[in-house]
Amino acid sequence: MANDNQSAYEYNKGINFCINDICQDFLRHSFATEMAYHKIYYNGDAISVSTNLDMLKHYFIFVQEKGLFFKKFLHNIPENKSFYFLWPDKIENDLHGIIHHLGIWNGFNIYIKHNNYIENFVLTSTLHSKQMQNYCINNLDIVESFIGFFREKTENLFSNFDQKNMAFFNCKIELENLVEPRRFPNFKLNKMPFYIDNTKIYFSNREALCLSYLSAGYTSKYIGNMMNISPRTVEKYITQIKEKTNGLNRIHLNNIILQPENSLIKNLRTSYENERNIR
Repeated sequence: MANDNQSAYEYNKGINFCINDICQDFLRHSFATEMAYHKIYYNGDAISVSTNLDMLKHYFIFVQEKGLFFKKFLHNIPENKSFYFLWPDKIENDLHGIIHHLGIWNGFNIYIKHNNYIENFVLTSTLHSKQMQNYCINNLDIVESFIGFFREKTENLFSNFDQKNMAFFNCKIELENLVEPRRFPNFKLNKMPFYIDNTKIYFSNREALCLSYLSAGYTSKYIGNMMNISPRTVEKYITQIKEKTNGLNRIHLNNIILQPENSLIKNLRTSYENERNIR
């Protein structure tokens, strides 16, 4: 491997066990065999990690020599929203050929464009299995929960990231040259999924937000102040939550919400507070 991305590769070798540990439950349930994550800054530097070091090694060499191949998709990606992309059935570029040769295919990509970087989550399977793609298409709420879970678990790894461990993608993204993104209608979930073992139940948005605060250890009075409702209304939501979960107490609910598939609700409190601060 050329020197430019050698430090990035060595860093990945050091944290590979951690990345695999974070991803193992989702990979097992989603039928994915590998996962990669790229946080690509517009100057061409990137934080890149993968459960498969061999695939990442080939990827580093490719992007170092030829740059990013998905720039043409960027005008389709809305700001701060997930953009899903299914890999084609046939090999369309040199990188596809390299990955296919490694026995990796049937990918599902999630792109998220931020102010100064793009996140790219890549889920892949084997050459002849589409189970993972079908799973992701039919369970986008779980995919989004995993994204939240992954971000939370890797926060310490990626905060204050050493520049020498950045990958070099030989690509500068010029925002001013991008086509105006397509506008999408704003759909909001009317109910939030919550998983208890293999059973899916639904909470209203207010119930889910209340549960998110409860799991963080806040009192009914504090929750009421944050949600602009009375403590009595908070207790009403808590009662409804217990009824829907067959009387599970707070300790059991707190343990269940820590599961990767429930990170959508677990992280709801943070999302709500960030939205309040923006207003």
